[in-house]
Amino acid sequence: MYHLAESKQKGEKKVFKRVALNMQREGMSVEQVVKVTELPLEKVQQLQQEMDIADNQDN
Repeated sequence: MYHLAESKQKGEKKVFKRVALNMQREGMSVEQVVKVTELPLEKVQQLQQEMDIADNQDN
């Protein structure tokens, strides 16, 4: 039963990460993303940096 709960939690984190990235791509501020997703500020900032790096590699 523990593995099922752990898998569910990991899946939810992936969904929140995807939502956070989409929100940032739509121009929402880091603060708005933190408020809506309830992800830690540090995680949202990390996602922003990763997104910026990926965007720079595409150009």
